[in-house]
Amino acid sequence: MRKIAANLIFISPKIQLANSYLELDSQGVIQNICDTGGKIPEIENLEYYSGLLIPGLIELPELANAKVVLTHCSQNMHSPTPLVRKAWSIGFQAIAIDENVSETEKIKQLVTVRNAFLTAASGSDCFNIIKKNTIDAAHKPYGLTHTGIFDIGNCPGGLLINGFNFKLQRFGPNATIERLF
Repeated sequence: MRKIAANLIFISPKIQLANSYLELDSQGVIQNICDTGGKIPEIENLEYYSGLLIPGLIELPELANAKVVLTHCSQNMHSPTPLVRKAWSIGFQAIAIDENVSETEKIKQLVTVRNAFLTAASGSDCFNIIKKNTIDAAHKPYGLTHTGIFDIGNCPGGLLINGFNFKLQRFGPNATIERLF
């Protein structure tokens, strides 16, 4: 069982857990959300990260001819395409693939979406921007209820935002995204 802690874990725009941790199985499925009340106890094999932990991003524009692809969950990781591997590595948990767009162009689109997310979340509405790109994107209109949110039994992926300004509750100008699971 993997245990991942961070300065702040995004649960929803109104709920962020300070100095708490998630317990994950070998497939990245959340087994437990441990709210420590802000005080991390000494726990064997606990991975602690400085920053904000959020679910993987969702890029699912409403395209009639697009196919929804999860970038990481046990059923999809047996033979992922290079595009799916790249999308996962830069922070996306689910993407829409349009047959009319080349893989190179799709990767450029994903990088643009990720960078726009970082820029938008540097404003005063940070937690709602995160919600829009994780929880809302997963549930509307695709109904991906097992991703987009940290909840027991879900496989949402986990991204660490480095450069989060805790005092102002927003991303700093040099914020970066790092895939943890």
